[in-house]
Amino acid sequence: MSTIRQGQLAALGEWIYPSPQDRAYFDLPNIGLFLLPVLLHLVTIHLLLRHPKSALANTIRSGVLLPLCIVFSIRAGMGAIMKPLRFGPNRAPGHKGEGVSWFWYTVGGEQTEGGWQHFHVAIGVYGAYSVMKALEWGLAKEPPRLRKELLDVYRASLCSGREVANGTKANGAIPKLNGVSKEKSIGPDYLPTFLPGTWIPLGMDLLTNLRGIGWEWGIPYEPNYLPSTTIPHLSTNSEQDPKYAQRIRELNVRRAALIRTRFFWAFVLFLLMDGFDSILKQQWLFGSRSNLGGPLRLGGSATESLRYEELSAARAWLLTVMAGVVIPTSMSATYCLLSALALVPAHLFPNSKLIWKTAYADPAHWAPPLFRRPHLPKDLRTLWSTEWHHIFRGAFLAVAYRPMNDFLKSVGLGVDVPARHGTDEPQKHNGNGHSKVSKSSWWQGPPGRLLRRALCVLSVFLASGLMHEAGQLAMARTPAERDYRRFWGRGEPILVYYPPKPTGVLELAYIDRGGRAVVFFLMQGLACILEDVVELLFLKRKSRGKSGAQQTSWILRVLGWLWTACWIIGWGHYVGKTWFRMGIAQGFISIRGTSALVQLLQRARA
Repeated sequence: MSTIRQGQLAALGEWIYPSPQDRAYFDLPNIGLFLLPVLLHLVTIHLLLRHPKSALANTIRSGVLLPLCIVFSIRAGMGAIMKPLRFGPNRAPGHKGEGVSWFWYTVGGEQTEGGWQHFHVAIGVYGAYSVMKALEWGLAKEPPRLRKELLDVYRASLCSGREVANGTKANGAIPKLNGVSKEKSIGPDYLPTFLPGTWIPLGMDLLTNLRGIGWEWGIPYEPNYLPSTTIPHLSTNSEQDPKYAQRIRELNVRRAALIRTRFFWAFVLFLLMDGFDSILKQQWLFGSRSNLGGPLRLGGSATESLRYEELSAARAWLLTVMAGVVIPTSMSATYCLLSALALVPAHLFPNSKLIWKTAYADPAHWAPPLFRRPHLPKDLRTLWSTEWHHIFRGAFLAVAYRPMNDFLKSVGLGVDVPARHGTDEPQKHNGNGHSKVSKSSWWQGPPGRLLRRALCVLSVFLASGLMHEAGQLAMARTPAERDYRRFWGRGEPILVYYPPKPTGVLELAYIDRGGRAVVFFLMQGLACILEDVVELLFLKRKSRGKSGAQQTSWILRVLGWLWTACWIIGWGHYVGKTWFRMGIAQGFISIRGTSALVQLLQRARA
C-alpha cells in the first residue's frame, strides 16, 4: 500500500511540476486549467474582504484555498508551452534572392522554429506571482484598506442624491446604518461592494490591480490626477447641478491630455522597441543564430539560442545592453497604449453613465506611469523601488518585507526599549509626561534599525530573484534545465563550451547550475544597501556655499547614473548568459518594420 501511495504522490508531483516534454500545449482545452488560479484567487479575496472575522472563512482561506492555489499556480506556470511554429523567408515562387525579413518572415532566407521563449518566461513569472498572491491573501489577518481619496469618492456619491454607488435610495436620502447616516459611518476600514464610482466589484479590482492604485498598500495617485468626485449621471438630472457640465469639461480636458501623451509615447516606444528588436535579429552583428526562433539546420527550437561564447566581447556586451533596453521599452509601450485605449470611450462619451460604471474611466487610475525615467535613474534605489518593484509591490510586501520586518522586530532588532521605572537611570520626559526610551545598545538603536531595513530589502530582492528563476525554469527545453534545484544554484550541471578551435579542442566556458537570477537580484539589493550607507555617512553633510552645492549635485547625478548603469549592465551580463542560451532574444517580439524599411532602402539604392 505504501508503495502504491508513493507512486501516486510521485505522479501528482510530476503533474504539478512536469518535465519539459510533458508540458501541455497552450491551446483552448488547457486555458481553463491555466486560468483556474484566478478563479481560486477570486474566492479567496471574497472571503477576505467580506468575512474577515469568520473562523470558518479564514480556515477555508488558509487550509483549503491556499494549498489549491499554490498547486494550480505551479502547474499553470510550469505545465504550459506554446506550439512551436515554423517561420520562413518572404520571397515569391521561383525567386532566387532573399526576401525581406519582417513580421514572421525570417532573416537570411532560413527556415526557423520556435520564437516563443519570451512568452514562456511570462508564464513562469505568472505562476510564481500567483503563488505569492495566494500566500498574501490566504494568510492575511485583516483585509486591505482603500485610500482616503477613493473613500471620499464614495462619500461624495452618497451625498449627491443621484445615481451613486452601492445603495442610495431613489429619492436621494442617505441610507442609515444602526441609526447613523451611512456617510458618517464610513471609516478608514470600510470596504464597499464595488470600486467607488463604478460597478466594478472591489474584489476584481484587488485581483487585477498589480500596483495597488487606490489601495493603502499601493503606489500613490499622481498629484494632478486625483480621483474625481464628479460622477456622470442622467442628463435629466444635470439641471440640478449647474456646475456639473463645467466639472465634466475640466475632467475631460485632463483625460484628453493624458490620452494624447500616452498615444505619443506608445508610438515612440513601440518604434524604439521595433528598432532594438530588429538589431537583435541582425546576423552580421550577432551571428548566424540571430533570427526569429532557432534555425532548423541547428536543431530548431531545441537549440534556439544566442551564445555569448560565439561572440566577441564587445558584441556580447552590446547584446546585454540591447536586450536590457528592449524589456522596459516593450512594457512601457504596452502600458501606454492600453491606458490610452481604456480612456478613449469615456473621452468620446463623457456623460455616459454606462462607460463610467463599467470601465476605469477616471484618468486617476491610469495616470501613474509604469516607468518614469528608467534610462536616467538617480541611483539603484530609485530604479528598483519606484521603477521596477512597484509592479509587484503587494506581493513583495506581503511575502518578503513585512514577514521579515515582523520577525526581526520580534527579536528586538532596531526596537527601542522603554526606560524602566524604579531604576537608577535618570528619567527623561518629552514634555507631555511620557518618558522617553532608555539608552539602548546598537542592537536596538539606529544601527539595529539600519540592519533591519537592510535585511528586509534583501528579502524583497530574494523574492524577486526566485520569481525570475521560475521564469527561466519555464523556458526549460531539457530535464537538466527544469531541475528545481536551480532555484538555489545547485541544479544538474550544464557544461557550456566555447566554439571548437581549429585543432578540434573544446574549452569549457562555464558551468551553469542555475541561481544566476537570484544572484543578480541579491547584488542589486546589496548595492541599494550600500547606497543607504554612503548617503548616511557622507552625502547628508550640508555643502557650504550655494554654487558649490549646485556643482556637487550635478556631479552626483552623473556619477549616480554611471554607477547604476555599470552595476546593472555588469550583473546583467552575468545573468544574461543563461537567458540568451535558452532563446530569450529570438522571440516574436515585434514586426521588425524598421529592419524591413532598411532592407528596402538598401535594395532601392543598389
